[in-house]
Formats: sequence, C-alpha cells, structure tokens
Amino acid sequence: MFVGLIAMSLLSCKTKNAEGDIQSVDQVRIAFLNAFNTCDVQAIGSLVDADAIWSVPGQPLVMGKDSVLASYTALFSAVHGKLDVKAGDIQIGGDWAILTTTYTRIDTILGAEPMIKQISGDNTFAFKKQADGSWKLARDIWNEVAPKPNCPMMDAKMECPKAKK
Repeated sequence: MFVGLIAMSLLSCKTKNAEGDIQSVDQVRIAFLNAFNTCDVQAIGSLVDADAIWSVPGQPLVMGKDSVLASYTALFSAVHGKLDVKAGDIQIGGDWAILTTTYTRIDTILGAEPMIKQISGDNTFAFKKQADGSWKLARDIWNEVAPKPNCPMMDAKMECPKAKK
C-alpha cells in the first residue's frame, strides 16, 4: 500500500511538472510571436538556444544562434511581417519539447512601392530545456504552402497589382 502511494505521488509530480513545462514552452512561442511581430531581434535572441538550427524552405540550414539572429536582422531590414502561429500538440521528452503548429504570415515587403505577400504553412518547433530550467527555441522547421497562382504578391490595398506591359 505504501509503495503504491509513493508511486502515485511520483506520477502526480511528473504530471504537474509536464503541465508546467507545456505552459512554459507555450509562453516561449507567444514571446517569439511578439518579438517577430515587432521586429525585435534582441528579444528573439533571448528565446533562442546557442546551438539553434533553422530549416528555412529552399535554403541551406541556418546553424547557431548568431546565424539565426543575423537572418532575422536581414529579414527585418527588407520585410515587416505579422505572424500568427496556432499551437498544436506539445510533446515533452526529457529536456526536449516538440510543438507542431500551423501559421500564417503577412509580409510587407519594404521599398518604393511596398508589396504585401501572404504566406502560410506548417511548422515544427523543438525547444531545449536549459540548465536553469527555462526553455529556448532550438530548432525551427517549416514549410510554405504555395500562394494563389494568380496573385503571389499584393499591393498595400491587398489587391493584385496589374500586370506591367
């Protein structure tokens, strides 16, 4: 009986810890969204693991925190995006957590005549638990669903620009 109570107690603690980890992981997702949507590379940097790897569609892997942050600096100099990530399932396994999501992003491409591009797709984040117990983004892997074939880019009024002759 006593052993059974100890086992139930340990399982209860493990469940509470897992629930706390799930909440912590989701808070990192929310903080990342806020940082991305305000083009705040420094805030993104506080959320990214030192050994981070980003798998960007159609590009070589971006390896290491410094390279990831450099890619955001370059992106935000050319594009201001509004990202919405809908959290799916979060799985915790030891010091790693996997979050599957769907996302939509509306990018305003900067220039003399700003254009708007809508992107959507699926995403998998991997988070790594740090020595202090916090979670950081360690992997970001996503795909992009092809834009509408008749209008891959829109003008600032969210209309297809007329074909130039």
